[in-house]
Amino acid sequence: MLEAISNSGVVIGSVNVPLGSSVQGLTAAPWSYIASDTSRNRLFVLNVFGNIIAKCPNLPGAVGGITAVAYDNILDYDQVSQLPTENGAWGDPGTPYHPDTLWNPSPWMMRHNIY
Repeated sequence: MLEAISNSGVVIGSVNVPLGSSVQGLTAAPWSYIASDTSRNRLFVLNVFGNIIAKCPNLPGAVGGITAVAYDNILDYDQVSQLPTENGAWGDPGTPYHPDTLWNPSPWMMRHNIY
């Protein structure tokens, strides 16, 4: 079980994780937490009340390879493409891999990439 606990020690939310899970990393992001399940190679995004709001069940790489995550805050949408390429270079114009292509859906405040 994962619990969201306030600074005063009050449990404000909790979520059960499946048996066999191995949550080794929990990263705080704006208004959410990102839990990495190392044994099953997946990510869960939790809101501040411990509810699962997103899942990434098929991460790239081998099982057991992820122990924590990092994120960035994207503020300049004219200079950053919506999706990164594997080598970090820009993709073709008109694709989501090029910064001149409008983001779809439109970006919202505090959007971030997870690494």
